[in-house]
Parts: sequence; structure tokens; C-alpha cells
Amino acid sequence: MPVVLVQKKDGVGTNITFTSNTVAGNLIIVAAVIIDTTTTCGTGSVTDTQSNTYTQVVTASQAGGSNCFSAWIFWATSGSSAADTVTISYTGTRAGASGTTLYEEFKEEYGYDKWWLRPEEFMTEVRESDSRPLFKRFLFDDHGQLEEQGKFFTYSDDVKAKIREGIRVLDYMIMKKKAKALNFTNNKIMEKAIYAGMVGIVNASKFLYHINPKLELKVIQPIHYALRRSRIYRDVQYS
Repeated sequence: MPVVLVQKKDGVGTNITFTSNTVAGNLIIVAAVIIDTTTTCGTGSVTDTQSNTYTQVVTASQAGGSNCFSAWIFWATSGSSAADTVTISYTGTRAGASGTTLYEEFKEEYGYDKWWLRPEEFMTEVRESDSRPLFKRFLFDDHGQLEEQGKFFTYSDDVKAKIREGIRVLDYMIMKKKAKALNFTNNKIMEKAIYAGMVGIVNASKFLYHINPKLELKVIQPIHYALRRSRIYRDVQYS
């Protein structure tokens, strides 16, 4: 029997209520991401108003900067056909998200209430402040480390050439995956056209940058930002 998604509910906070009643015997899957204000990750647990027993099947945590990032997946079998509210508990100190004192106190003053529903308002400034040439965002850049003989590597020119060749293969494989994600028509010809367009603009960025970095900035960046602001691109990125 194929697995069928009956319903899903996204949200920010510790309590999430399903839109419709759950069905007895169906599987409930809960995925959660929490940012801790310290570099020590706490532990998570899930309960619900049906008193179902949740099993943690995936856990991942990573300290970065002054925070610790955790991601979990829990699941349980619904014990009854009824309304259900899921509660996520955390032993650490959550960063300021919806429902926390920090979030609630300043959300109106700084205008970030429900920011996740308006990603373009908060992400555009960050994207446009990135002055890197477009090709360096799509293609791996070793920042010249391969050429600093003896400092990081002692590879011969032939080996370095093979390393770069392997990296380029991965670069273009990633671009193909991005083209497939952007191909909302599921048409193979359209997918190839999107991929060809991506390769073309990336190579044009690289060509113009080596002539004059300011030329690349004036010609390529406006095209890139226009594409990123398009409705289709946002639907793919945030749906």
C-alpha cells in the first residue's frame, strides 16, 4: 500500500494544532528545528493531547558561533480519531522565536512578526549586499589555496588539474539539480533549457569578471536579482 500524506501543519512555536482530526492508526511525524542561545544543545521531546507515545528517530546538533542548532524527527501512531495538539519540549535555552519573551516583546517595535511568511522582505537586503560575482556563488572557489605550493598542499600540477576537473563535475551536477528543482513543468526540454541558461549566465559572469569585476557587477548582478525576486523562484525556494 502506498504511503499517502493526509495533512500537514507548519508553524513556529512549541504548540502546533492539526487543522483536521487525526485518524486512529495513522502515523504522525513531527520535525523540529531549535536554535539555542548557548553552544550547548539541549534535548527535545514531543507529547500531544491524545497521549500518544513519540519515538525519536532522527537527531542532529551542531554548535556554531555563539549558538547550538538542533534538528529532530519524532513519530507516533495516532491512538484515536480526534483533534490533536502537538507540544515540543526543550531542555535548553531557545533563541528568540515566536512564543518566547524576546520575540513577543520586540516583534511589533521592529516589525518582524511572522517574518517567515514574508521572506523576500528580510532576505533581499542580505542577498543584494553580497558583492561576490555570480560564478563564485555557483562554482567552488579554493581562494587560491591550490596555488600556494607548500602552504596547504604539495600536489603536482597534474594532480591539481585533476582536482579542479573533479570539482567542476560536481559544480555542474549541482546546477543540474537546481535546474530540476526550478522546472515546475516537469518537462525535460524545459529542464535542459533552464540548465543551459544557468550555465550560460555563470560562464558569462566568469568571463566578464576576468575582464573587469565592475563590469560583471553592473551586467550580471541585476539579472540575477531579478530572477531571484521572480514569483516562480520564490515559490520553489520557500514552498
